[in-house]
Amino acid sequence: MTGPARTTSRRAFLTAGASLSALALATTAAGCQSSPDADHLSVAEQFNLPVPTGHLDVILSAPLGSDGLSPFTTRSLQNTAALWHVYEGLSIMDPTTGTTQPGLSQKLFNPADAVIDVSLRDGAIFHDGMPVTPADVIYSFEAALDEKNKFPNRELLDFFDHAVQVADNIVQLRLKYSTPEINERLSLVKIIPEGTDPASLLDHPNGTGPWRIKERDAASQTLAFEAFDQYSGVFPALYETMTWHVEHSESAIADAVMDGSMQVALPVPPAKYRELAKSSRAKNSTLHLGSQKSKAAVYAMFNHDEGRAFSTLEARRGFMKAFDYQGCAKQVFATYVDPVKSPMYPGTPGFNASRSVYTYAPEEARDLFARAEISTIRLLASNEPWTRAVAEFLKGNLKEVGL
Repeated sequence: MTGPARTTSRRAFLTAGASLSALALATTAAGCQSSPDADHLSVAEQFNLPVPTGHLDVILSAPLGSDGLSPFTTRSLQNTAALWHVYEGLSIMDPTTGTTQPGLSQKLFNPADAVIDVSLRDGAIFHDGMPVTPADVIYSFEAALDEKNKFPNRELLDFFDHAVQVADNIVQLRLKYSTPEINERLSLVKIIPEGTDPASLLDHPNGTGPWRIKERDAASQTLAFEAFDQYSGVFPALYETMTWHVEHSESAIADAVMDGSMQVALPVPPAKYRELAKSSRAKNSTLHLGSQKSKAAVYAMFNHDEGRAFSTLEARRGFMKAFDYQGCAKQVFATYVDPVKSPMYPGTPGFNASRSVYTYAPEEARDLFARAEISTIRLLASNEPWTRAVAEFLKGNLKEVGL
């Protein structure tokens, strides 16, 4: 960090939120800030913040998705990141610290409880000016669980039974069973107005978050935001307006960093990071570089359907043993990564390290693929620079074992 979170004139490092990175971040600025101690701040104190001023330009590497801006159907990376600024859940995952904060709820929840009374935040309103009610919360959970909406995190709500209104500003959540990750899981359901068609939000988002989306330009790959001046939560906007720009050229990104025209929220390739570290701006402290690991992770997912290449256990084991993850970490990430030990991050409630750890064993992989009678596979990966680099490295590994 380069200063107190409440100081609008200083820059703060962003480890996730505007983008999920696995490398280093250069001159990054957070569009939102968290309160130092939300549990002990009155509503008046939360409003007693510096008035957002100025404009923030952020340069990103991943393209804006074509799946719109609905919290119930959007899956693409940058669109989902944008929705984190526009919508809130009952709780909120703080992307900077990795902790969970109260969102539209006045407080966090006890993981041991199977019945939870949620008191809604005083002064919470939607961007269209309507107040948030228990009916909105009930409707939002019903929409998230409705299969026709294809909510991407629906399977993570298997603990939820139903919700009922018990007072003017209180909604009761009744769970099938208690869950250690209740605060993290409830942050996934973004609250929308009762009766809203989720599809109508694709082009016209209407949340309760600190930012409203002014314009989305698919042709120029820009997304324009404005601060929501009636926001009453713990992550107020730092600027009056903000624009995200997509840029794929490493040279253009480096130029934007060097001349200070834009803040950068994306992975910096190791070679470019080292080059920037030697620059005059880095040496005189006008350019701040941070080598911070985010919570982005790479996973292999297999199609188990009968007749598919990975329908057999041998093929899946062969794939894992063919991957030289240590070599990949060195070549692609300059060792700025750690091996994944679990689908959950260390420190998360319920974290358990995997009992099965695969190591690079190309001869075993060759034998396993031969037994599975597999010689050709199709590999799909997202279109970000670092995932493309991982995919290219992996293709080389698979070629070495005969695929």
